Amino acid sequence: MAIFIHGNWEPGALRSRSRITAKPVRWTKLLTSYSMNGSDLYVLEDLSKYISSIVKPTTREHVESLLQNKSWLKSDLRYFGDDEMIFEGNTGAQYLQDIYKRKNYIKQHSDPELWRQYVVAVRYLSKVRTLRRLVDNRNPGVDSEPQPDGKNIQNRHLRTAWVLHRAWIRALHYRSLSIDKETIGFQQIKHILLLATYFLAFECDNNGFQPVEQQETPDEFTGFALYYTQINEALNNIGDEIITEIRPQTLVQRYSVEDTIRYNISPERVSQIFRKHFDVINTEWILWADLWKWSERFERAHDSEHVEDCLINKRIVFPDELSELIDQIRQNDDDWLPVNVLDLPAFVKAAGHGDNLDVTLTKLSQVNRLRQSYLALRDWMKRRPWKQLYFIYDTRQGANDYLIPHIQALHNSFNSLKAQYPMPPGQHIPTNKANMFASLFPLHPIANTQFPDFKHLSDGCVICIEQFADTSGQIMLELHCGHLFHFLCIRSAWDDDFSTNLHGAKCPTCRSSGTEWNLHTLAGITPECLNVWDYKIHFDAEYTDSLQRLQKTRTSAP
Repeated sequence: MAIFIHGNWEPGALRSRSRITAKPVRWTKLLTSYSMNGSDLYVLEDLSKYISSIVKPTTREHVESLLQNKSWLKSDLRYFGDDEMIFEGNTGAQYLQDIYKRKNYIKQHSDPELWRQYVVAVRYLSKVRTLRRLVDNRNPGVDSEPQPDGKNIQNRHLRTAWVLHRAWIRALHYRSLSIDKETIGFQQIKHILLLATYFLAFECDNNGFQPVEQQETPDEFTGFALYYTQINEALNNIGDEIITEIRPQTLVQRYSVEDTIRYNISPERVSQIFRKHFDVINTEWILWADLWKWSERFERAHDSEHVEDCLINKRIVFPDELSELIDQIRQNDDDWLPVNVLDLPAFVKAAGHGDNLDVTLTKLSQVNRLRQSYLALRDWMKRRPWKQLYFIYDTRQGANDYLIPHIQALHNSFNSLKAQYPMPPGQHIPTNKANMFASLFPLHPIANTQFPDFKHLSDGCVICIEQFADTSGQIMLELHCGHLFHFLCIRSAWDDDFSTNLHGAKCPTCRSSGTEWNLHTLAGITPECLNVWDYKIHFDAEYTDSLQRLQKTRTSAP
């Protein structure tokens, strides 16, 4: 079958031959996806054909194996492909890596607390490799905010990614992810996760760290790269020093390599070695690494209960996910005790082991945050419910006052890039370099001893009635209207409001949303239901009809 990619997408539009902007190419589908009526083929199947044309067979096999790996599905995904820093080649850094992996050995002969700097350093290297890929000049750009139909997106890869994003948003607005025992909507979300992982793997293969000579790293990335080189060199030197024997040896007294390592990783020795090689590096990188650490913690905690910045229980309608379990309970009414229910096959199946909804949603969020094609179309668009997130540092004398010049330098670099790469008035260009580089830090730092001049700073957080300067170690949120809150305060207020603020985007102070945040409006789709309350209005009238159509389709199938 010939497939056509064009801008004006609705379900099935990829099969339409109207407004064609690309030549037909014969591709192989990687999956079969159905629309919610259970009979019509869905656009995800066409997207899989696009994937088959760009992703190498070995990469496809790797991705498919990952999606079958229950441990991977439940693990925290920080890096992908060669984004992760893995030391090889009999270098000092590799020796150090091998020693650190022996956790019990470290506990027995050293002090794990002294190795924190090693962990931070390695994570910095992996993070820089990831960010370098995201800002590589080979990545496609977006000259303006994507229109709902995507017709102003010139690059085919980004345009196809926008189609996938719209399918994802549509899935969040189904009246239900399931019809009786048929979990078609959930299957679509799992297919979206598979396709998103294919997208990520393709981007890593195309613009990854290797081969180094093909990198097109922008000049603005020089600061990150400088510390990358210095830290990498420090780790190599530390590893070399740890495996080098400095004690005098005689014919009688000889030390094995194991003896040497045990001696050099003793607390008093290893702390000196780390200080010797890290103290000569500017501590600016420590601020950057710390901001990324808090960003990852923030997103990880947010993922646990939210999807696309909305509470899962407000957004997702999945009423029949345990219908099989309910049927088994009814058939086993003599064993109605909870302890016996736990043994029912449907309960074990529903528990998931990687197949349940929350695991899939969390992994999809993690994958998307590593995709340039997703960030360019969502996060870098500044279309989340907030304008900016800030992390408040305690910079009083004797605390973290050494961070003050680094915090100032980071904000100065943001302002310098804005002056160098101005945006046209009234427009927002997601891949504008100033916007892109500021977005590499989802959390911007604030010194509590030198607060910026926010318009509403003196109001403090009106929810907890505390001043921000008194609450270091917390995330502060600036809404599009300019009002400020502690993130946890306003997130709880949004999540707990089940009356007037169902989608959780309005300011508690001025009641404005600041910018259009309705997901279906941004994606240009017609929602079946806006949320779980809207679902209840349509449930009785449409659910039965859908179930009958589905059963008819299944019984008439050959």
